[in-house]
Amino acid sequence: MVKDISPISILVKTNDAVFMKKNQHLTFALIASLLILNSCGFTHLKDVAPESSAYTYSIDQIGYKEVNELVLKPNCIECHNQSVHKGSIILDSFVNVKANLGLVQNEVVGQTMPPDGSLPSNQIKLVSDWIKNGAPEFASEVPTPSPTSTPHASPTPVATATPIVTPTPSVLVATYTSIRANIFVPKCLSCHSAGASEKKLPLDNYETMMANSSLIKAGNPNNSTVYIEVSGGTMPPRHRNPVTAEEVAVIKTWIQNGAIK
Repeated sequence: MVKDISPISILVKTNDAVFMKKNQHLTFALIASLLILNSCGFTHLKDVAPESSAYTYSIDQIGYKEVNELVLKPNCIECHNQSVHKGSIILDSFVNVKANLGLVQNEVVGQTMPPDGSLPSNQIKLVSDWIKNGAPEFASEVPTPSPTSTPHASPTPVATATPIVTPTPSVLVATYTSIRANIFVPKCLSCHSAGASEKKLPLDNYETMMANSSLIKAGNPNNSTVYIEVSGGTMPPRHRNPVTAEEVAVIKTWIQNGAIK
């Protein structure tokens, strides 16, 4: 078989080779461009993704449900529930949170809890706003607008949320039960209780506390560690929710009278 080596045949074959080579270059360039654009797009999305979202709300839209879902459940309930109650503090229900509201305000809003670092500022603000608004169980209902299709229709009545009555703190008297509820729980038990950092100096249980001879010496406040620390201003530490002069006087009277339960 004789090969066609005419000038026209050679020219056609040469043009075909050049065309194929150009197509290969264009294909490679297109693939490289797509890869670069895809990489840049991924990097851009990753860079602009927010680390955390801010909460947008008005103060009357905050209830216990919102605070519990956004703050307490992810940060507090693991250590403060019916089974694990560090510092004898339980925060797994509205009633329990209300009973420890002073402690929540001091520790969470004061940025001393959780122990591994304070909460993000938007969560602290959420708790603070909720407490300032009276710590209601339910957020206020949003009024329903009247239907626009009925111009003369009377406004739809809006149900009024049941007002939440804040429990009145018990009167402080010279007994362990009263002192525990009014002083030890909000100011001491986060450290001085079973499972907490100062568990060797417990104040959450009367019998355990009295078994420690250095903490309370019945009839002798000046030799009782509890009275010495609070009257000298060294406890609670860092001037965090300090014990008032009235509270110090009640503790002294309690110990002088025999530190009764």
